[in-house]
Amino acid sequence: MKKSIKLLLITVLVALQVNTINADTERYSDFTVTPIFTEHQIGSDLEYRGYFDVLLEPGMSDSLRLDVKNTGSSPMTVHIDKTNAVTRANGEPDYTQNEKPSPFIPTTMDSMLTIQNNDVIINPNESAIINVDLTMPAQAFDGVILGGLAITATHETDKVKEQNSVGVNSSVKYLVAVQARNTMNPVLPELQATDAGVKVHQMAPAYYVSLENHVGLNMSNVSINGEIKQKSDGKVVARVDEKNRSILPHSKFDVIFTSENANQRISSQEYSYEFIVSSGEETWNFSDNFQVGADKVDDVNATIEVKSTNIMIYIGLAVLVVVNGGLVYIIMKQRKAKRNTK
Repeated sequence: MKKSIKLLLITVLVALQVNTINADTERYSDFTVTPIFTEHQIGSDLEYRGYFDVLLEPGMSDSLRLDVKNTGSSPMTVHIDKTNAVTRANGEPDYTQNEKPSPFIPTTMDSMLTIQNNDVIINPNESAIINVDLTMPAQAFDGVILGGLAITATHETDKVKEQNSVGVNSSVKYLVAVQARNTMNPVLPELQATDAGVKVHQMAPAYYVSLENHVGLNMSNVSINGEIKQKSDGKVVARVDEKNRSILPHSKFDVIFTSENANQRISSQEYSYEFIVSSGEETWNFSDNFQVGADKVDDVNATIEVKSTNIMIYIGLAVLVVVNGGLVYIIMKQRKAKRNTK
């Protein structure tokens, strides 16, 4: 019996320790990035600008330069990635990826940028100029194309070097946005609601309506408010209420409607959506009906069962830890009692 208890205890302790191994790294954030502007940069307050806003005719090029300085105490390697501006669910802006923002965008920022020198090593208290060429497509476009340059500074920790062990790198990213345009002509907003349905969002069933921004307009201070109803009885099953959001140029994203009860199952039937999008003085109203099929409902509702299973696993592990902690206490107490009786 004691052998079984000891074996169980050892097994549990080993299992608990598998995910606790970590590397001794130190965050490297001792560097600065300063954009160097040319005559094609727009704006009068350039000394306060931390991003590029470039006006160029179709087919023209400009050199974007970044002055990167290492203010730390060890050498660092600077790597640059090209990114596109993407609108995520409910108007969350994302400048960190190079995926295509939508099928209808005329061109993407990552295709317009060419990095001339990359993976540059910069010693402490020194700086380096990173050169990036921006080339406009031959075909003119209205509005703006938006993206960025993601700067990653990486270095090997001194402590790891001293220990003669495998080098462990720590890195920090810094983003410089890049906005390009052919003209300063104003662009009128054009929003369209397309397909609607149900999906898994943040590990819970949710309703969605896809929204598209078909022009090169960067919309800020966006509010989205609305609800989903069952068509049969008008019962409200989900809502959306978002403020201070963004809709980036030429983007497609989902407006997510969620229920107050994260474990509420979605049924196969006809629904209706109605929501309002506002930005500044502009307001858009969207409404329509949509059908949710039984096949889609089964897939989405399955996440509720997975979440319930995971919760039971966590509860079981917690109980196991408590029980084994008690066993350790009992075994140690028994050993102490035996030593005292000798």
